[in-house]
Amino acid sequence: MLFYDWFVLDVIPPRRREISGCVDLIFWRQCGREQLTVYLIEGEIMLGENVGSVTGATTMKALPAVDGAPSFETAASGLSGIIAGTDVTVFSTYAATMRADGSFYGECPNAGVVMAGDGVATFRATGTGSPTAEGGFSFRGVAYFETAAPSLSSLNNVAMAYEWDVDATGEATWGLWEWK
Repeated sequence: MLFYDWFVLDVIPPRRREISGCVDLIFWRQCGREQLTVYLIEGEIMLGENVGSVTGATTMKALPAVDGAPSFETAASGLSGIIAGTDVTVFSTYAATMRADGSFYGECPNAGVVMAGDGVATFRATGTGSPTAEGGFSFRGVAYFETAAPSLSSLNNVAMAYEWDVDATGEATWGLWEWK
């Protein structure tokens, strides 16, 4: 048996947890009502450093239904923050369709742009999520970036796990973590 420390950040102090197999929960971070889970596989943590986050206003509109399921488009125009240590502005369009269980699957099919002082990056993303009790949406997924901008070059060839949370007023937060 192996023992690892695990933490619930900002809620309780570290505790010890026994790991009985090669894959088990070793860390989770409380994020409001959602939880970001990191797993241990053969001694390696899969999620790495927090790459950054952006915040700002979004708009949502209904799209034609897909096989009778409601679909929505979210446009993020001018979200600002820091990604890869660089001040950025983000623009994107994301479409999501309800699944049979009431959750949503969504995609940003290379319709995302990150603008930095020395160039731009484009990104594509996929994720799943659900409406929140407060009237917003919460998604988790993966994003992939392409760029020639020196300040954003660390985003190339890396899968980025993300948390996308939008409140009832349309204010969004997009957090990114490197997935090793």
